[in-house]
Amino acid sequence: MSGVAWKIRAAMLLQIAATALAGWLGHSVFGGGLYGWLGALVLLLLLAGLISLLVERNLLGRLAALRAVLAKMYLDGDLTRRVPVAGRDEIAAVAIDFNRLMESFATIVGKVLFNSAEVSSASKRLLSEAGRVASGSRQQHDAALATAGEIAELTINMNQVSQNASETAGISEVNVHPPCSVNVNFPEIYAAAKISMS
Repeated sequence: MSGVAWKIRAAMLLQIAATALAGWLGHSVFGGGLYGWLGALVLLLLLAGLISLLVERNLLGRLAALRAVLAKMYLDGDLTRRVPVAGRDEIAAVAIDFNRLMESFATIVGKVLFNSAEVSSASKRLLSEAGRVASGSRQQHDAALATAGEIAELTINMNQVSQNASETAGISEVNVHPPCSVNVNFPEIYAAAKISMS
């Protein structure tokens, strides 16, 4: 038999015993008259009230404490609240299980918070790396454009060198094979050079 059921049955048996006692008192002790039965009834009501008060304080008071903790937890979301554990009956077992459940919830929430902090940190690192990759990509793009410009300039210069080489080749061809109609008088050129030097 469970602890709460035993307490309730004991309270009922006490009330039955108190009723029997009141009947015996009303008939045997108080003489069985109207005042005797009224006195026994008053005594019965007092005993029943006392028994009910004891049961209420013991069982219902602990249930009310559990309910109050649940209501406060619902209002403020504080998972650190715990239910006081008193006795060794089902209500105490419910309080113990409830406290374990809240500890489990607090652990789960702590893990979620830790994991969310880790995810946030990892996303910041990813954003930083993405920015670094984008910066590197811009630098490579700029370097590729600069290289393309330099290659274009080099091509223009090579074309100019080629054209100059062609012109130089044409000039040297004319100088190597002078036309036959030109008469060069070296002694006259030598004498003219001497006169100009003196």
